[in-house]
Amino acid sequence: MVKGKRLADMTIKPEPSVYTPPPDSACDVFVTPYDLADDPAADERHVLVARTSIYRGRVVSFSLEQTIHAGKDVYKVRRVDSAHGVVHAHRFTRRDQAGTREDLCEIPPKGHDVVNRLFYEELDKMLDEWDENLRRWREC
Repeated sequence: MVKGKRLADMTIKPEPSVYTPPPDSACDVFVTPYDLADDPAADERHVLVARTSIYRGRVVSFSLEQTIHAGKDVYKVRRVDSAHGVVHAHRFTRRDQAGTREDLCEIPPKGHDVVNRLFYEELDKMLDEWDENLRRWREC
């Protein structure tokens, strides 16, 4: 060993550079469906499903997916989720069920509070704008 030089302590793990939520096994996981349309006699059902993982009282990961149920067919309209360290939206059309992605907010490595806040903001937005999302889906 060279005098005056020390080796790095390899037992110290570096801070993660990408947000990683706790595993679902450590969380309370909830799946909550919301019926969006007021007419139960309609041929289509419009549904928003919220999937949340709650850890120590905060939403640490989520997905929100708006779908149309027409008979046996299910079509995606819009999805917002917190996967891959980024809160992002997927917009679908009748012709494009692969959709396009739009990044909304990069989640900091210790961003539990950011995910929790954005879940509630995006849930409110999806509930308020579901008919506009549907209109866009139908036009394309």
